[in-house]
Amino acid sequence: QPTAAPARVVADRGRFVTPGVATLAYPTRVAVAADGTVLVSDPEADAVFGYRDGRRVIELVDLARPLGLAVHGSRLYVGCAGRGTVEAYDLTARAWLGDLGDAPVQRANAIAVAPDGVIYVADSDADRVRVYDPTTLAEQGTLGGPGELRFPVAVAADADSVVVADQGHHRLVRYGRDGAELGALGHEIPVAASSRRDFEAGFTRLQGVALWRGAIYALDSHHAHVQALDAHGGWLGSLGRAGACPTCVALPLDVAVTPAGHVLVTDPERQRWVDLGPLEEASP
Repeated sequence: QPTAAPARVVADRGRFVTPGVATLAYPTRVAVAADGTVLVSDPEADAVFGYRDGRRVIELVDLARPLGLAVHGSRLYVGCAGRGTVEAYDLTARAWLGDLGDAPVQRANAIAVAPDGVIYVADSDADRVRVYDPTTLAEQGTLGGPGELRFPVAVAADADSVVVADQGHHRLVRYGRDGAELGALGHEIPVAASSRRDFEAGFTRLQGVALWRGAIYALDSHHAHVQALDAHGGWLGSLGRAGACPTCVALPLDVAVTPAGHVLVTDPERQRWVDLGPLEEASP
């Protein structure tokens, strides 16, 4: 008879606890649930925290350097760099569901889930995006690879396409849901940049990407701002800046857009996440 698989010990997965009030240590990645709950990964606290209506309502602890995260329905996916895993949790039952795939993920820097539930994980150190089946949690393919992508740091997906923030090449790469590359958007900002055109759709340190109503929101942590582009790379606007104002950020590490169109970024140096508002309220 086949031998039963050994039981996982609690230390190998996270657990939900009663939410506390401690300050965020190093908020890194951010995701938004359909009900507006904002989820933030904190690798220094080894935890993921969830906020709704100004209150902390979710606290998932005993993780191992959590980085990427995404939420789809009641499922939360967390990339734990310290364990080389991407872990699935049920937010309703407050329970661990399993790990994605059988092979270790070197650095699950970001995670996205398409409307049909297919999961995309930006494995930065492997220079590829791993694709997982939502039913079996098995790996079913990859996007990119060495030479095609260089340290893919973020990923976003909708019904038609997948967009990868290719940090090493200072660009965004679009793929069809069938895995075919659709083209690259953006360019590296020249060292001697002097015109507005140098900066529009230009990047120095791409760090995050989100999709909302057909627009691509790309975070450049070096310039502390988010640019919105259309599917062809046309510039739609920007918001966010460095400085000391209430919504200024120091070194933002991720971007997400709420169902209402508000742009959120993490601000780890100030131990918080910030709502920058909708793009139409951005300063010119």
